[in-house]
Amino acid sequence: MSVGHTQQNYGNFRYSAPFHDADPNNPGKIFLVYNRASVNGAWDSGGTWDREHVWPQSMQPGSASNSTIGNLGDPHALRPCNPSINSSRGNKPFGFASTTGSYGSQGSYYFPGDSDKGDIARSLFYSDTRWTSLGIALVNTVPGSNQMGDLNSLVYWNYLDPPDTFERRRNHVIWGAEGNPYPTHNRNAYIDNPEFVWSVYVDQFNDSSLFVGATPATDGSSSVSILM
Repeated sequence: MSVGHTQQNYGNFRYSAPFHDADPNNPGKIFLVYNRASVNGAWDSGGTWDREHVWPQSMQPGSASNSTIGNLGDPHALRPCNPSINSSRGNKPFGFASTTGSYGSQGSYYFPGDSDKGDIARSLFYSDTRWTSLGIALVNTVPGSNQMGDLNSLVYWNYLDPPDTFERRRNHVIWGAEGNPYPTHNRNAYIDNPEFVWSVYVDQFNDSSLFVGATPATDGSSSVSILM
């Protein structure tokens, strides 16, 4: 996620979002995070949509101006958002693994909604991995300075809400597909390979496994009969 990475700044997101967050069924419109509203994609100084830091500015080093690069300007870590929803979320961490339904505050936490909970998790995994040099970290429970969470909930959401067509396309366009004028030439590996989450954030072993049939054998193998 770092080799060959061309960093884009925070200002560029105003003009790249219409490419990587495009609503494929409505030319000129984009999808917003959390409420998945389809709105005019042209930048109007934050009237229709603004730039949401999935990892809040106040919970990482620095502050964003249009020339800022790093995680504060990385499109993998930003999403277009309804201004009032962005304000309502504030800098709350994400949490409550078993929550379902629409977006909104859950006490001191924020739930991104069923449509975006996996997307948000993988964005935070990306930031934690790509920008670890900044001293940021994902933690369980309520985070402190330069932290974000809740990690257990994010791992859970990664599997409940796997990458869909929109998220995979977004990753590809941020990389540089479909005429994006601000390519990063890097990808979020957790979108391409969501199974990496288990090895990186749970037990640090490459032991993710899938099996068919009712019960795997003691060696982890399995089989199923298929009638032809």
